[in-house]
Amino acid sequence: MTDTTDMTDLDDEFKDARSDLHVVLPHSNGIPTDTTPSVEIDTPVADDRPHVLAKNFFSDDAPSEDEIDVDDSMTSTPQVQQVSIEPSTHTTVIALAGSARDDDDDDEDDDDDDDLKDAELTPLAAQGEAEASSSMSSISNSPMMKPKRKTRAKMPHYVDTYVDPVGSSDTDSSTSDLPHGLKRKRSPSATRRRVHPPIIPTMRHIKSRRNLKTGYVYDIFMSFHANLHPYDLHPEDPRRIFYIYRQMQEEGLLASCQRIPIVKPTSSDITTVHTKDHLRQLQATQHMTRKELLHLERNGDSLYVNGHTYESSLYAAGGVIEVCRAVVHDEVKNGFAIVRPPGHHAEPDEFMGFCFLNNVAIATKYCRHKLGVKRVMIVDWDVHFGNGTYEVFKNDEHVLYVSLHRYEDATFYPADENGDYVKFGSSKAAGKMVNVPWPSAGMTDADYMHAFHQIVMPVGHEFNPDLVIVSAGFDAASGDYIGMCHVTPAGYSQMTHMLMGLAGGRLVMALEGGYDLTATAESAAACMKVLVGEPPAPLTIATPSQTAVETVKKVKNVQKLFWRSLGE
Repeated sequence: MTDTTDMTDLDDEFKDARSDLHVVLPHSNGIPTDTTPSVEIDTPVADDRPHVLAKNFFSDDAPSEDEIDVDDSMTSTPQVQQVSIEPSTHTTVIALAGSARDDDDDDEDDDDDDDLKDAELTPLAAQGEAEASSSMSSISNSPMMKPKRKTRAKMPHYVDTYVDPVGSSDTDSSTSDLPHGLKRKRSPSATRRRVHPPIIPTMRHIKSRRNLKTGYVYDIFMSFHANLHPYDLHPEDPRRIFYIYRQMQEEGLLASCQRIPIVKPTSSDITTVHTKDHLRQLQATQHMTRKELLHLERNGDSLYVNGHTYESSLYAAGGVIEVCRAVVHDEVKNGFAIVRPPGHHAEPDEFMGFCFLNNVAIATKYCRHKLGVKRVMIVDWDVHFGNGTYEVFKNDEHVLYVSLHRYEDATFYPADENGDYVKFGSSKAAGKMVNVPWPSAGMTDADYMHAFHQIVMPVGHEFNPDLVIVSAGFDAASGDYIGMCHVTPAGYSQMTHMLMGLAGGRLVMALEGGYDLTATAESAAACMKVLVGEPPAPLTIATPSQTAVETVKKVKNVQKLFWRSLGE
């Protein structure tokens, strides 16, 4: 029987997307699964989500590979653009719900090789079906609990035709091009021009930003990326973002913030980081049968996929881009992207570690090449090494990547030797990759504070970034059963407070990991308090461990060759 619990107010209840039958979004009013309704969709700028009936992806009724005919109608998404024409200027105004980002330099098809050549982008050099016996065994057997060395085997290739992942941004106001009988509904308050503000001439001389609000993105649709096994308690739980959102609401943090609508990225945005083949493989998942999805899951590295994985990944990447854009253009003073699936393990040509698109890397490239940002600092405090982000930027002298993570001689996931302290990037970008590899579990607030005071902040001030992005994983939080460390909400708030001293306060936090729902929500809320202007919480542990002191010393001995601030 279908549960159609009313979710008009998101604070009242959360509908778990991992239903063993199908998922019904808010206000669906019990529409049966065997029909495709005609639904009016408004832009999700408030808490009410588009009212879309999710397909039953737990049956084998989906078309097989041979039956898939990739065309515009199949690649169109349920989140419909809203189109109107301004009479005085004949300017097209498009709503943000689910439409592609329509930049001035993206007028041609995204798969056009000439278009990619002309873009100001630097090409990159590098490119199991087991049912759970019980919830506890699922946790103990989680891929993140058992480090797995990466394999470079290619993912199965299911679709040979490259299609723009988000469809066209058609300016025709008719509804004949919309899938499944969906109708456009005008919502003037939810629309804005799709033209980016002019690039800031200089980010060193700016007006006071004290009156700007903190921005954030959140969309319940990202919870639809869920495990195909309905009784498997997977660590990357769809409820993670809802718990964070609810915690921030309950503490009154979002009332004074500005919610930023999500605009999904174009294929050209994504292919600044990932290969076209990588994007095709992800796009193909929305048409796969259950059997094909399980095959992909078995052959992947710590993954689960369903029919909503592709769309959720677009929302996550687009959400981080939009917060960064708003911060860079002084629409908000700082921001928090409450997004999933996470991204920092995703490499240019490989899905892994619960990640499909590298959200932070895509946003960084977007800011560098389309918003005129010269230098970006990425701080990754997720307990796992961000191998994907390292791979993307190891040759980029304009991006500083600092990662604090459990390493344990490359035995802790992702078991990548690039996470060692002796790795500092290529000769062109020597010193721009800074690893603080903890040799064991159990690291505390004091250990992280010591690393921040001795390495992160001195290097950050010397690098002098225009924008700081935090890959904010909260799996080092006290109580997280995977990270097994002891960083408290106070510790996260202190780190956030220090980073706000860089880049004129232009700080963006993007959710990565964090698998204890309560610990993750409380830690994220502690960071949000600092973003909105509250002082950081006081720490109770002031002395770093000897392990932390020795690790930081090793890092400084290597990095002082590239940073004067670390010299003796």
